Amino acid sequence: GGVGKTSMSAAVAVRFADAGQRTLVVSTDPAHSLGDVFECKLGGRPRAVDGVENLWAMELDPKAGKAGAGVEMGGPGMEDLNSLFETLPPGFDEAMALVEIVKFTQGDPAYAKFERIVFDTAPTGHTLRLLALPDFLDSFLGKMMSMKSKMGAMMKSMSSMMGAGSEDAFNSDDIQELKRSMIQVRNLFRDAAQTEFIVACIPNMMAISESVRLVEQLHSEQIPVSRVFINKVQPQNDDCQFCAARYKEQRANFSFLESAFKGLRVSTVQFFDREVRGAFALRAMAAQLLPPPG
Repeated sequence: GGVGKTSMSAAVAVRFADAGQRTLVVSTDPAHSLGDVFECKLGGRPRAVDGVENLWAMELDPKAGKAGAGVEMGGPGMEDLNSLFETLPPGFDEAMALVEIVKFTQGDPAYAKFERIVFDTAPTGHTLRLLALPDFLDSFLGKMMSMKSKMGAMMKSMSSMMGAGSEDAFNSDDIQELKRSMIQVRNLFRDAAQTEFIVACIPNMMAISESVRLVEQLHSEQIPVSRVFINKVQPQNDDCQFCAARYKEQRANFSFLESAFKGLRVSTVQFFDREVRGAFALRAMAAQLLPPPG
């Protein structure tokens, strides 16, 4: 956290939009700040960004995505099982929101028009749980379906004895649909032809070490990552004692950084003297993150 993920995500989105690509930038971080970067109020539907043609932005409501999952189990005694879907691991809410985005891109004309979608994700730990969640839910929901198969006859018998009719204790269609959606999200994450995960970092040792672990975890999850953005790089300034000390420390850290991220493309962004907000500042950041060819 605090490395400038949102600013850099917005800057990348601006670069794509300026290149003529219809771009949507989406915040999946529960603590949204994307609207602050664009200096406008965002919600759960795409809004055109003032001052940048071809760019839309939105801040997902994870709870709304979770509600849209629609997984529910009916019948007597199912209250405790239903509560499982209220106590799933951190990252589940954001994963449900991503499921909705995948559905939109595949079937909703309002979203299918976008050529690029940039996700501004939550900090490292939360994002790692999110990325691992499709596999977890695939296994979890598979076990739920197995439970249904084994207990189906018993639950129907209990329902009949208690006068509840023959209602299916598990909503099979909802569970299977959620499982299919999570597999789609997992496959999308791992498809290098469609997806790239960019690691955001700053040049201090704690952040670098955390980012190295993130890259390792991404590789273990088969998530394509080939680029690292290094934000808040101190320009040389011998007239400022603090700046000079900061510059010296960062230079030493870059020796480790270059070794740690060997094989990855590293882009650096200078430490700006003011907040990166609005189209003009985002374009200045994008010029350093993704310099034009030549």
